[in-house]
Amino acid sequence: MNKNKHVIDMIFPIALFFVFISSCFIVLILSFHTYRKTVQLEQSNYQTRTALSYITQKYIKMI
Repeated sequence: MNKNKHVIDMIFPIALFFVFISSCFIVLILSFHTYRKTVQLEQSNYQTRTALSYITQKYIKMI
């Protein structure tokens, strides 16, 4: 058995693990920002369409 282990044998897997975890967090943060923008856009479109639909229906009933 080889009892002479180098420090790099332990540091490299730990460093690789931290790179993986930090990459996961970056992806989560970016996707959260994109999701929030999409939801805000959808809410704005929904409010606009609801108001226009209401006005259109009132106008059609008047005719």
